[in-house]
Amino acid sequence: MNRRFFYVYLILAIFTLVPTSGLQAQSGNHTLIPAGLSPITPANAAQMQQVAQLGKGRIFGLGWMDHHIGIATSLGAWVYDAENLAESNWPNAPIIPAYTDQADAGAFSPDGRFYASGGMNGEIALYDLMTHEQIATLEGHTDAILDVVFSPDGKLLASDARDATVRVWDTATFGEVASFPKGETLDAPMTFTPNSLSFIWGTSESATAEIGGYTIHAWNRKTSEESVLVKRETSQTGTYLSALALSQDGRYLAVGANYELHVWDVQTNEMLWTVDNHEEYLVNYSIAISPDSQWVVSATTDLGGLAEAVRIFDRATGELSKALDDYAGVVNHVAFSANGVWLAATGYDGTLRLWDTATFTEQGRVTGHYGAADHLALSADEELLAAGGFDHVVRVWDTATSGERPILESGWFASIEGVAWHPNGLQLVAIANHVVSDYKVWDTVTGTEMNVPVQNGDRVFSGVFSADGTTIWLAMMQNGAFTVLQIPLDGGEAVTQTLVSAPPSAALFTSDGRVLASGDEAGTIHLWDTLSGKPTEVFLQDGPVKSLTFSPDAILLASLGNEGRIWIWDVATGDLLAELPAGTGNTVSMAFSPDNQLLATGSADGTVHVLDIATQTELIALTGHLDDVTSLLFNADGTALLSGSFDSTVLVWGVRS
Repeated sequence: MNRRFFYVYLILAIFTLVPTSGLQAQSGNHTLIPAGLSPITPANAAQMQQVAQLGKGRIFGLGWMDHHIGIATSLGAWVYDAENLAESNWPNAPIIPAYTDQADAGAFSPDGRFYASGGMNGEIALYDLMTHEQIATLEGHTDAILDVVFSPDGKLLASDARDATVRVWDTATFGEVASFPKGETLDAPMTFTPNSLSFIWGTSESATAEIGGYTIHAWNRKTSEESVLVKRETSQTGTYLSALALSQDGRYLAVGANYELHVWDVQTNEMLWTVDNHEEYLVNYSIAISPDSQWVVSATTDLGGLAEAVRIFDRATGELSKALDDYAGVVNHVAFSANGVWLAATGYDGTLRLWDTATFTEQGRVTGHYGAADHLALSADEELLAAGGFDHVVRVWDTATSGERPILESGWFASIEGVAWHPNGLQLVAIANHVVSDYKVWDTVTGTEMNVPVQNGDRVFSGVFSADGTTIWLAMMQNGAFTVLQIPLDGGEAVTQTLVSAPPSAALFTSDGRVLASGDEAGTIHLWDTLSGKPTEVFLQDGPVKSLTFSPDAILLASLGNEGRIWIWDVATGDLLAELPAGTGNTVSMAFSPDNQLLATGSADGTVHVLDIATQTELIALTGHLDDVTSLLFNADGTALLSGSFDSTVLVWGVRS
């Protein structure tokens, strides 16, 4: 049996053994909140465990293994059959789990034997894909791994790290065979020649250099000789080298540098053509050359957030043949299959997409990998869950089937800072603060943006629908003043209430928009009646107000201060009811249980803490996230706690009956 097909056969055999008892982003066979959970109370909170999951992590690696595609993510390694992307029967667990302290660096060997994962500590974990076992730890780098690349024969592995070196490793002996300095270069794009004889990497001049440019180096594994493949000098000071690719015949080299795409003839050392994108600021984040050298494909990233695209150029002429721009965020990897029949791409919008190279029409996509779930919101009937994150989009899931609705694209080059449902569960409002300050409303049935009057401001703090669903309430800075706006959805004129001139550090509406809480750097918390614009209560905490959270019934208010200190206030009387230990000094999110007995807090270390308000003690610390827990919410009957994280997952916690 052909060796490559033998390994593919084994991988498929392994897939049949993978457990299927969790969530799958595309599957309709599971519910987000499983049946048979008990309401979470102080008495049973210590028994909480993870019961479901949405999402498979941020994608940071893409590799072809015959007709299979490997995806490296923040949660581990996944493998898909290119011929069946449309099917929804993917395993719900990674073939290789995430490496502890994992960096955004992962790669598959082309023959399907190995998977390499880089760590923040400079170590590289090498896994056997047949056994799922880690077979080696490659040690030598002293700082975080930026990238890892296998040679075509799988016998060598190259690594780029923040310790200003690139290194080459032997995958049989697990020893280092070469190391090269890369100077002040931020990233050193790497590849191997098709015959695996030479390792190629690039270095660029630092920002302080008088003359800019880059050098592409080559190292011969047999002779250990180094040489310069191509060298370019420019009058610009400094160069950012972003990507490179070598053609299958070893003749053509494509280089991304300073928003430009250069294509070289390596035999003649001549630059054949260049695409200058200075005015558009398109970074060539990943480059691929088709096996027949007909096409050069660039995954581009527009720093202005306006024109993300996979762009396909004619290798001979440099003419742009097609732009595949159906992406909501950064496109971070492109790669051709070995036979040139398929082109695959991944992006920060969380999708793996596949095109046939005869027509460059999309053949399928997988949406099981997605961007950060920073903000969560359940519709009133709990049939829909919305999540917004730094990938500029809002995702909506059907909680009964775990099926994903159409992605809602904001068009912002900014993270989603808040989402809230209309009482009818058919519309959703989202707000952004960073880079832009804006708000949008979508019809979640059709996935289309609704026409809502624009109200410009310097910062949007919070946004909700009114209880009758006729109005949007916004708390924002407008013309230098802290302002509440009532914006009618029928297109009528907005009503403006100016509260104070000083900007708060945090502000949050109750779910119906009738009460607004705001806190400042001095530790003063105001409660405002939003109809009259008058303050109703004033609380004082020790130190600046970091964030605020209302209980679902708006009876209690939690305020977060320095070092994770949390105060619980009675909204009606202004009494301080409790001061809670957060268990950590880096709390970033909070949520009350429906009965107001518990407060859940999310930490920057990925831990969820569940606290008893009455006794002011911690009941349990839940571990499972790999990054900041940025959003928390309980469902209405208190049987489940949902946590969203920068690790691109939504975890569901509960107590099984």
